[in-house]
Amino acid sequence: MNEKQNPAAGTAGLRVDDGGLLSSGAHYSTDRGVTQVRAADGRVVGRVVGGVLLKAVNDNGFLRTPPAIAWDVTALQQAEAAGATVTMVTHRQTGDVYRADLADFRRFGFPVKRGAGDQTGLALSHWHVQKAGAPVQLALFGGVT
Repeated sequence: MNEKQNPAAGTAGLRVDDGGLLSSGAHYSTDRGVTQVRAADGRVVGRVVGGVLLKAVNDNGFLRTPPAIAWDVTALQQAEAAGATVTMVTHRQTGDVYRADLADFRRFGFPVKRGAGDQTGLALSHWHVQKAGAPVQLALFGGVT
């Protein structure tokens, strides 16, 4: 995110790094508190930072039919094993941040097999979207929504 945009809820201190992944600035899986997650083919497809599975995508990172975002099945398993309970996906061009509970992938997810390995998709209707630059809504008792 550029410095003129407000960070989305729960992303304070996180940024999109040179590899296009939302991160705390840590670049290696040996960094304290950061776990890289890999697709079944070994590619790094995200990071777990503070219990949040993170990645940044371009327009082609969204499914068009149905409108959804998908994660590699192996990466989801690794993220949950690393303690992640939430995923946040940043759209590189707009800066919008999409947030969903990983439990929703089990509850409402659907299999995706479109040439990028086995994935689980989650319809956009199950994601909370924080538009870039929009004010952050604080919840009762000091949390963010």
